[in-house]
Amino acid sequence: MKLRWYVLLLPMLILTAQLGFSQASVCIDYELNATNAQLLGQQSLAALNFEKAGLCNAQNLQLTQCTSNYKKAADIYVQLKKSREAAADYDGAAICAQQNSKNTDCATLSISAAELYNQLLDSGKAAAAYLRAAVCYEKTTMKTPTLDNYIKAAEAFKNNNDYEQADKQYEKAIALVETQRTRTAQQCSLYAERGAIYEDAGLTTGAAAFHSQAAECYSEIKERNLCEQAATKAAQLTADFSDIQSTQYYELAGKCFENPGTDFSLIQKCDYYNNLAATKYKNLETLDKAAEAYKNVALCHARDQVKTLVSDNYYLCAGAYLQAALEVENILNALDTYDEAIACFIANKDTEKAELVRQYVREMQSTGSSGIDIVDLANNPGKSLRPKPAANATEQEPEATEPTGPESTSRSPIFLVLILILGIVIILGFFYYQRIKKMKEQEDTEQPMRF
Repeated sequence: MKLRWYVLLLPMLILTAQLGFSQASVCIDYELNATNAQLLGQQSLAALNFEKAGLCNAQNLQLTQCTSNYKKAADIYVQLKKSREAAADYDGAAICAQQNSKNTDCATLSISAAELYNQLLDSGKAAAAYLRAAVCYEKTTMKTPTLDNYIKAAEAFKNNNDYEQADKQYEKAIALVETQRTRTAQQCSLYAERGAIYEDAGLTTGAAAFHSQAAECYSEIKERNLCEQAATKAAQLTADFSDIQSTQYYELAGKCFENPGTDFSLIQKCDYYNNLAATKYKNLETLDKAAEAYKNVALCHARDQVKTLVSDNYYLCAGAYLQAALEVENILNALDTYDEAIACFIANKDTEKAELVRQYVREMQSTGSSGIDIVDLANNPGKSLRPKPAANATEQEPEATEPTGPESTSRSPIFLVLILILGIVIILGFFYYQRIKKMKEQEDTEQPMRF
Protein backbone atom coordinates (compact mmCIF):
# COMPACT_ATOMS: atom_id res chain seq x y z
CA MET A 1 0.00 0.00 0.00
CA LYS A 2 2.78 2.38 0.87
CA LEU A 3 4.54 1.59 -2.38
CA ARG A 4 1.46 2.61 -4.32
CA TRP A 5 1.48 6.05 -2.60
CA TYR A 6 5.10 6.57 -3.54
CA VAL A 7 4.33 5.58 -7.10
CA LEU A 8 1.52 8.13 -7.18
CA LEU A 9 3.70 10.89 -5.69
CA LEU A 10 6.63 10.29 -8.02
CA PRO A 11 5.06 11.99 -11.03
CA MET A 12 4.14 14.99 -8.91
CA LEU A 13 7.71 15.31 -7.70
CA ILE A 14 9.03 15.06 -11.24
CA LEU A 15 6.52 17.68 -12.38
CA THR A 16 7.52 20.04 -9.56
CA ALA A 17 11.20 19.62 -10.39
CA GLN A 18 10.53 20.29 -14.02
CA LEU A 19 8.54 23.39 -13.09
CA GLY A 20 11.36 24.65 -10.88
CA PHE A 21 13.86 23.96 -13.61
CA SER A 22 11.57 25.72 -16.03
CA GLN A 23 11.40 28.84 -13.75
CA ALA A 24 15.18 28.78 -13.27
CA SER A 25 15.50 28.49 -17.02
CA VAL A 26 13.35 31.58 -17.42
CA CYS A 27 15.68 33.48 -14.99
CA ILE A 28 18.68 32.38 -17.07
CA ASP A 29 16.91 33.49 -20.24
CA TYR A 30 16.50 36.98 -18.77
CA GLU A 31 20.21 37.07 -17.93
CA LEU A 32 21.13 35.95 -21.47
CA ASN A 33 18.85 38.59 -22.97
CA ALA A 34 20.46 41.22 -20.76
CA THR A 35 23.98 40.18 -21.78
CA ASN A 36 23.09 40.19 -25.49
CA ALA A 37 21.50 43.65 -25.14
CA GLN A 38 24.69 44.96 -23.53
CA LEU A 39 26.77 43.61 -26.42
CA LEU A 40 24.47 45.39 -28.86
CA GLY A 41 24.76 48.63 -26.86
CA GLN A 42 21.10 48.54 -25.83
CA GLN A 43 21.66 49.61 -22.22
CA SER A 44 18.03 50.28 -21.29
CA LEU A 45 16.97 46.84 -22.53
CA ALA A 46 19.89 45.23 -20.72
CA ALA A 47 18.94 46.94 -17.44
CA LEU A 48 15.31 45.87 -17.83
CA ASN A 49 16.27 42.22 -18.38
CA PHE A 50 18.72 42.19 -15.45
CA GLU A 51 15.92 43.65 -13.33
CA LYS A 52 13.54 40.86 -14.48
CA ALA A 53 16.23 38.30 -13.77
CA GLY A 54 16.68 39.67 -10.25
CA LEU A 55 12.95 39.49 -9.57
CA CYS A 56 12.85 35.96 -10.94
CA ASN A 57 15.78 34.95 -8.73
CA ALA A 58 14.07 36.45 -5.66
CA GLN A 59 10.91 34.42 -6.33
CA ASN A 60 12.98 31.24 -6.62
CA LEU A 61 15.07 32.10 -3.53
CA GLN A 62 18.21 32.26 -5.66
CA LEU A 63 19.54 34.97 -3.37
CA THR A 64 23.11 35.23 -4.65
CA GLN A 65 21.95 35.58 -8.28
CA CYS A 66 19.20 37.97 -7.12
CA THR A 67 21.74 40.29 -5.53
CA SER A 68 24.02 40.14 -8.55
CA ASN A 69 21.34 40.78 -11.21
CA TYR A 70 19.64 43.62 -9.32
CA LYS A 71 23.02 45.27 -8.80
CA LYS A 72 23.87 44.98 -12.51
CA ALA A 73 20.55 46.60 -13.41
CA ALA A 74 21.13 49.40 -10.86
CA ASP A 75 24.65 50.12 -12.14
CA ILE A 76 23.35 50.50 -15.71
CA TYR A 77 20.53 52.80 -14.57
CA VAL A 78 23.11 54.99 -12.79
CA GLN A 79 25.02 55.33 -16.08
CA LEU A 80 21.76 56.24 -17.79
CA LYS A 81 21.08 58.80 -15.00
CA LYS A 82 17.81 57.11 -14.09
CA SER A 83 18.18 57.58 -10.34
CA ARG A 84 14.79 56.31 -9.23
CA GLU A 85 15.12 53.00 -11.11
CA ALA A 86 18.71 52.62 -9.86
CA ALA A 87 17.71 53.26 -6.24
CA ALA A 88 14.90 50.69 -6.42
CA ASP A 89 17.23 48.03 -7.85
CA TYR A 90 19.94 48.72 -5.25
CA ASP A 91 17.18 48.30 -2.67
CA GLY A 92 16.22 44.94 -4.22
CA ALA A 93 19.85 43.78 -4.24
CA ALA A 94 20.29 44.80 -0.59
CA ILE A 95 17.17 42.91 0.51
CA CYS A 96 18.39 39.72 -1.19
CA ALA A 97 21.84 40.16 0.41
CA GLN A 98 20.24 40.62 3.83
CA GLN A 99 18.16 37.45 3.40
CA ASN A 100 21.33 35.66 2.34
CA SER A 101 23.16 36.90 5.50
CA LYS A 102 25.64 38.86 3.38
CA ASN A 103 25.59 41.72 5.84
CA THR A 104 28.42 43.85 4.43
CA ASP A 105 26.92 43.66 0.93
CA CYS A 106 23.52 44.46 2.39
CA ALA A 107 24.90 47.58 4.10
CA THR A 108 26.85 48.96 1.12
CA LEU A 109 23.98 48.37 -1.34
CA SER A 110 21.51 49.99 1.11
CA ILE A 111 23.71 53.07 1.40
CA SER A 112 23.87 53.34 -2.39
CA ALA A 113 20.08 53.25 -2.52
CA ALA A 114 19.74 55.77 0.35
CA GLU A 115 22.06 58.29 -1.30
CA LEU A 116 20.05 58.15 -4.52
CA TYR A 117 16.80 58.57 -2.58
CA ASN A 118 18.31 61.63 -0.90
CA GLN A 119 19.05 63.11 -4.32
CA LEU A 120 15.43 62.47 -5.24
CA LEU A 121 14.33 64.15 -1.96
CA ASP A 122 12.53 60.97 -0.94
CA SER A 123 13.32 61.09 2.79
CA GLY A 124 11.05 58.21 3.73
CA LYS A 125 12.74 55.65 1.47
CA ALA A 126 16.18 57.05 2.30
CA ALA A 127 15.46 56.58 6.01
CA ALA A 128 14.41 52.95 5.47
CA ALA A 129 17.55 52.24 3.45
CA TYR A 130 19.89 53.85 6.03
CA LEU A 131 18.15 51.91 8.79
CA ARG A 132 18.70 48.63 6.89
CA ALA A 133 22.38 49.54 6.45
CA ALA A 134 22.69 50.19 10.20
CA VAL A 135 21.05 46.86 11.07
CA CYS A 136 23.32 44.97 8.66
CA TYR A 137 26.46 46.73 9.93
CA GLU A 138 25.44 46.00 13.52
CA LYS A 139 25.48 42.27 12.73
CA THR A 140 29.10 42.63 11.57
CA THR A 141 29.98 44.28 14.95
CA MET A 142 31.34 47.33 13.06
CA LYS A 143 30.41 50.07 15.52
CA THR A 144 31.41 53.21 13.65
CA PRO A 145 29.45 52.62 10.42
CA THR A 146 26.56 51.28 12.50
CA LEU A 147 26.46 54.51 14.48
CA ASP A 148 26.80 56.68 11.37
CA ASN A 149 23.88 54.97 9.64
CA TYR A 150 21.59 55.10 12.67
CA ILE A 151 22.27 58.85 12.76
CA LYS A 152 21.61 59.21 9.04
CA ALA A 153 18.42 57.19 9.39
CA ALA A 154 17.28 59.45 12.24
CA GLU A 155 17.99 62.58 10.21
CA ALA A 156 16.08 61.19 7.22
CA PHE A 157 13.10 60.23 9.39
CA LYS A 158 13.17 63.74 10.87
CA ASN A 159 13.18 65.28 7.39
CA ASN A 160 10.17 63.09 6.61
CA ASN A 161 8.42 64.46 9.76
CA ASP A 162 8.42 61.00 11.33
CA TYR A 163 9.59 62.15 14.75
CA GLU A 164 8.76 58.90 16.52
CA GLN A 165 11.04 56.86 14.25
CA ALA A 166 13.71 59.57 14.33
CA ASP A 167 13.72 59.46 18.13
CA LYS A 168 14.06 55.66 18.10
CA GLN A 169 17.12 55.80 15.86
CA TYR A 170 18.78 58.52 17.98
CA GLU A 171 18.07 56.37 21.03
CA LYS A 172 19.87 53.43 19.38
CA ALA A 173 22.78 55.68 18.43
CA ILE A 174 23.07 57.02 21.99
CA ALA A 175 23.01 53.46 23.36
CA LEU A 176 25.97 52.67 21.12
CA VAL A 177 28.07 55.69 22.11
CA GLU A 178 27.43 55.21 25.82
CA THR A 179 29.30 51.91 25.60
CA GLN A 180 32.43 53.79 24.50
CA ARG A 181 34.78 55.26 27.07
CA THR A 182 35.99 58.23 25.06
CA ARG A 183 33.50 60.95 24.23
CA THR A 184 33.56 63.01 21.05
CA ALA A 185 31.70 66.09 19.85
CA GLN A 186 29.68 63.91 17.47
CA GLN A 187 28.53 61.76 20.36
CA CYS A 188 27.53 64.81 22.41
CA SER A 189 25.58 66.19 19.47
CA LEU A 190 23.27 63.15 19.60
CA TYR A 191 21.73 64.44 22.83
CA ALA A 192 21.18 67.85 21.24
CA GLU A 193 19.67 66.25 18.13
CA ARG A 194 17.32 64.17 20.24
CA GLY A 195 16.41 67.32 22.14
CA ALA A 196 15.55 68.98 18.83
CA ILE A 197 13.26 66.04 17.99
CA TYR A 198 11.36 66.51 21.26
CA GLU A 199 11.26 70.25 20.69
CA ASP A 200 9.70 69.80 17.23
CA ALA A 201 7.18 67.41 18.72
CA GLY A 202 6.24 70.02 21.36
CA LEU A 203 7.66 68.03 24.29
CA THR A 204 9.46 70.92 25.94
CA THR A 205 10.49 69.27 29.20
CA GLY A 206 12.06 66.29 27.44
CA ALA A 207 13.76 68.57 24.94
CA ALA A 208 15.34 70.60 27.75
CA ALA A 209 16.52 67.44 29.50
CA PHE A 210 18.32 66.18 26.38
CA HIS A 211 19.86 69.62 25.70
CA SER A 212 21.19 69.62 29.27
CA GLN A 213 22.70 66.15 28.72
CA ALA A 214 24.37 67.53 25.60
CA ALA A 215 25.77 70.43 27.66
CA GLU A 216 27.20 68.07 30.29
CA CYS A 217 28.76 65.93 27.55
CA TYR A 218 30.31 68.98 25.84
CA SER A 219 31.57 70.19 29.23
CA GLU A 220 33.47 66.93 29.70
CA ILE A 221 35.37 67.38 26.43
CA LYS A 222 35.89 71.15 26.96
CA GLU A 223 33.74 72.19 23.99
CA ARG A 224 32.77 75.34 25.88
CA ASN A 225 30.77 77.19 23.22
CA LEU A 226 28.73 74.13 22.24
CA CYS A 227 28.16 73.47 25.93
CA GLU A 228 26.92 77.05 26.37
CA GLN A 229 24.53 76.73 23.40
CA ALA A 230 23.00 73.53 24.73
CA ALA A 231 22.66 74.78 28.33
CA THR A 232 21.11 78.13 27.40
CA LYS A 233 18.74 76.34 25.01
CA ALA A 234 17.54 74.20 27.91
CA ALA A 235 17.16 77.32 30.08
CA GLN A 236 15.11 79.13 27.45
CA LEU A 237 12.84 76.13 26.89
CA THR A 238 11.92 75.93 30.60
CA ALA A 239 11.81 79.67 31.36
CA ASP A 240 8.06 79.97 30.81
CA PHE A 241 6.94 77.25 33.21
CA SER A 242 9.74 76.51 35.69
CA ASP A 243 11.97 79.25 37.10
CA ILE A 244 13.95 76.80 39.20
CA GLN A 245 14.74 74.49 36.24
CA SER A 246 15.64 77.43 34.04
CA THR A 247 17.99 78.71 36.74
CA GLN A 248 19.61 75.29 37.10
CA TYR A 249 20.35 75.27 33.38
CA TYR A 250 21.92 78.75 33.57
CA GLU A 251 24.06 77.40 36.41
CA LEU A 252 25.02 74.56 34.05
CA ALA A 253 26.04 77.18 31.47
CA GLY A 254 28.37 78.62 34.10
CA LYS A 255 29.99 75.19 34.51
CA CYS A 256 30.76 75.23 30.79
CA PHE A 257 33.38 77.87 31.60
CA GLU A 258 34.79 76.58 34.88
CA ASN A 259 38.58 76.75 35.27
CA PRO A 260 38.88 79.48 32.59
CA GLY A 261 42.56 80.12 33.28
CA THR A 262 43.68 83.54 32.06
CA ASP A 263 41.38 83.78 29.02
CA PHE A 264 39.44 86.97 29.77
CA SER A 265 36.51 86.11 27.46
CA LEU A 266 36.04 82.78 29.28
CA ILE A 267 36.32 84.50 32.65
CA GLN A 268 33.60 86.98 31.65
CA LYS A 269 31.20 84.21 30.61
CA CYS A 270 31.97 82.19 33.72
CA ASP A 271 31.23 85.27 35.85
CA TYR A 272 28.08 86.19 33.87
CA TYR A 273 26.25 82.86 34.02
CA ASN A 274 27.11 82.11 37.65
CA ASN A 275 26.08 85.60 38.74
CA LEU A 276 22.86 85.23 36.75
CA ALA A 277 22.13 81.92 38.44
CA ALA A 278 22.96 83.36 41.88
CA THR A 279 20.63 86.31 41.38
CA LYS A 280 17.79 84.07 40.20
CA TYR A 281 18.30 81.65 43.09
CA LYS A 282 18.27 84.56 45.51
CA ASN A 283 15.03 85.90 44.02
CA LEU A 284 13.55 82.41 44.38
CA GLU A 285 14.76 82.40 48.02
CA THR A 286 16.84 79.30 47.35
CA LEU A 287 19.75 80.73 49.26
CA ASP A 288 21.87 77.60 49.56
CA LYS A 289 21.94 77.37 45.77
CA ALA A 290 22.62 81.11 45.55
CA ALA A 291 25.57 80.66 47.87
CA GLU A 292 27.00 77.89 45.70
CA ALA A 293 26.57 80.02 42.58
CA TYR A 294 28.30 82.97 44.24
CA LYS A 295 31.13 80.71 45.25
CA ASN A 296 31.44 79.63 41.62
CA VAL A 297 31.64 83.30 40.67
CA ALA A 298 34.57 83.67 43.02
CA LEU A 299 36.23 80.58 41.55
CA CYS A 300 35.94 82.10 38.07
CA HIS A 301 38.51 84.65 39.19
CA ALA A 302 40.58 82.50 41.53
CA ARG A 303 43.29 81.84 38.94
CA ASP A 304 42.72 85.07 37.06
CA GLN A 305 45.88 87.05 36.33
CA VAL A 306 43.82 89.89 34.87
CA LYS A 307 43.09 92.65 37.39
CA THR A 308 39.63 91.95 38.81
CA LEU A 309 37.98 92.40 42.18
CA VAL A 310 38.19 88.89 43.50
CA SER A 311 37.45 90.06 47.03
CA ASP A 312 34.00 91.38 46.14
CA ASN A 313 32.98 87.98 44.86
CA TYR A 314 34.26 86.20 47.94
CA TYR A 315 32.31 88.64 50.11
CA LEU A 316 29.19 87.90 48.06
CA CYS A 317 29.95 84.23 48.55
CA ALA A 318 30.20 84.67 52.32
CA GLY A 319 27.07 86.82 52.52
CA ALA A 320 25.01 84.33 50.55
CA TYR A 321 26.14 81.45 52.76
CA LEU A 322 25.21 83.43 55.85
CA GLN A 323 21.77 84.18 54.44
CA ALA A 324 21.33 80.52 53.63
CA ALA A 325 22.34 79.50 57.14
CA LEU A 326 19.86 81.94 58.69
CA GLU A 327 17.02 80.20 56.87
CA VAL A 328 17.71 77.01 58.86
CA GLU A 329 15.93 77.02 62.19
CA ASN A 330 18.24 74.56 63.95
CA ILE A 331 21.77 75.95 64.06
CA LEU A 332 23.21 72.43 64.22
CA ASN A 333 21.80 71.82 60.76
CA ALA A 334 23.36 75.06 59.54
CA LEU A 335 26.90 74.43 60.81
CA ASP A 336 28.20 73.28 57.43
CA THR A 337 26.78 76.36 55.78
CA TYR A 338 28.42 78.65 58.36
CA ASP A 339 31.69 76.83 57.74
CA GLU A 340 31.35 77.64 54.05
CA ALA A 341 30.83 81.32 54.89
CA ILE A 342 33.92 81.24 57.09
CA ALA A 343 35.88 79.64 54.24
CA CYS A 344 34.80 82.45 51.89
CA PHE A 345 36.02 85.08 54.39
CA ILE A 346 39.30 83.23 54.82
CA ALA A 347 39.72 82.98 51.05
CA ASN A 348 39.53 86.75 51.06
CA LYS A 349 42.03 86.89 53.94
CA ASP A 350 39.43 88.54 56.19
CA THR A 351 40.18 86.61 59.38
CA GLU A 352 38.36 89.19 61.51
CA LYS A 353 34.95 88.43 60.01
CA ALA A 354 35.71 84.71 59.91
CA GLU A 355 36.31 84.84 63.68
CA LEU A 356 33.15 86.94 64.11
CA VAL A 357 31.08 84.17 62.50
CA ARG A 358 32.80 81.54 64.66
CA GLN A 359 31.98 83.58 67.77
CA TYR A 360 28.36 83.91 66.68
CA VAL A 361 28.05 80.15 66.19
CA ARG A 362 29.63 79.41 69.59
CA GLU A 363 27.30 81.83 71.38
CA MET A 364 24.22 80.48 69.62
CA GLN A 365 25.17 76.91 70.49
CA SER A 366 25.78 77.69 74.15
CA THR A 367 23.12 80.29 75.04
CA GLY A 368 20.74 80.43 72.08
CA SER A 369 21.46 84.13 71.55
CA SER A 370 24.37 86.27 70.47
CA GLY A 371 25.53 89.85 70.70
CA ILE A 372 26.63 89.79 67.06
CA ASP A 373 24.24 91.15 64.44
CA ILE A 374 24.75 88.34 61.93
CA VAL A 375 21.90 89.65 59.72
CA ASP A 376 23.77 92.89 59.11
CA LEU A 377 26.92 90.92 58.40
CA ALA A 378 25.04 88.80 55.84
CA ASN A 379 23.61 91.89 54.14
CA ASN A 380 26.89 93.81 54.27
CA PRO A 381 29.69 91.22 54.29
CA GLY A 382 32.26 93.65 52.91
CA LYS A 383 31.68 96.43 55.45
CA SER A 384 33.23 96.88 58.85
CA LEU A 385 30.56 96.05 61.46
CA ARG A 386 30.52 96.30 65.23
CA PRO A 387 28.83 93.69 67.46
CA LYS A 388 25.38 94.77 68.63
CA PRO A 389 24.70 95.04 72.41
CA ALA A 390 23.69 91.81 74.08
CA ALA A 391 19.99 91.44 74.87
CA ASN A 392 20.58 91.19 78.68
CA ALA A 393 23.11 94.01 78.92
CA THR A 394 22.47 96.46 81.83
CA GLU A 395 25.05 99.08 81.07
CA GLN A 396 24.13 101.80 78.61
CA GLU A 397 26.42 104.00 76.67
CA PRO A 398 26.51 107.64 77.94
CA GLU A 399 24.51 110.08 75.88
CA ALA A 400 26.44 112.41 73.67
CA THR A 401 26.90 115.99 75.13
CA GLU A 402 28.16 119.20 73.71
CA PRO A 403 31.96 119.30 73.77
CA THR A 404 33.57 121.66 76.25
CA GLY A 405 37.04 123.07 76.74
CA PRO A 406 39.52 123.47 73.92
CA GLU A 407 37.53 121.14 71.64
CA SER A 408 34.54 123.52 71.72
CA THR A 409 36.56 126.32 70.14
CA SER A 410 37.57 124.29 67.16
CA ARG A 411 35.65 125.22 64.06
CA SER A 412 35.88 124.38 60.44
CA PRO A 413 38.02 126.65 58.18
CA ILE A 414 34.96 127.90 56.25
CA PHE A 415 33.23 129.00 59.45
CA LEU A 416 36.32 130.99 60.53
CA VAL A 417 36.57 132.70 57.14
CA LEU A 418 32.91 133.76 57.35
CA ILE A 419 33.45 135.25 60.83
CA LEU A 420 36.52 137.15 59.60
CA ILE A 421 34.65 138.62 56.61
CA LEU A 422 31.73 139.65 58.83
CA GLY A 423 34.11 141.39 61.26
CA ILE A 424 35.80 143.31 58.44
CA VAL A 425 32.41 144.45 57.10
CA ILE A 426 31.35 145.66 60.56
CA ILE A 427 34.58 147.61 61.07
CA LEU A 428 34.43 149.22 57.62
CA GLY A 429 30.79 150.09 58.18
CA PHE A 430 31.65 151.73 61.52
CA PHE A 431 34.43 153.90 59.98
CA TYR A 432 32.17 154.83 57.08
CA TYR A 433 29.42 155.88 59.51
CA GLN A 434 31.85 158.06 61.53
CA ARG A 435 33.10 159.76 58.39
CA ILE A 436 29.58 160.57 57.14
CA LYS A 437 28.68 161.94 60.58
CA LYS A 438 31.73 164.20 60.69
CA MET A 439 31.07 165.55 57.18
CA LYS A 440 27.50 166.43 58.16
CA GLU A 441 28.66 168.31 61.24
CA GLN A 442 31.05 170.41 59.08
CA GLU A 443 28.25 171.25 56.67
CA ASP A 444 26.10 172.44 59.56
CA THR A 445 28.79 174.87 60.84
CA GLU A 446 29.61 176.32 57.40
CA GLN A 447 25.98 176.95 56.35
CA PRO A 448 25.01 180.78 56.60
CA MET A 449 22.45 181.82 59.09
CA ARG A 450 19.00 182.91 57.86
CA PHE A 451 16.77 185.65 59.30
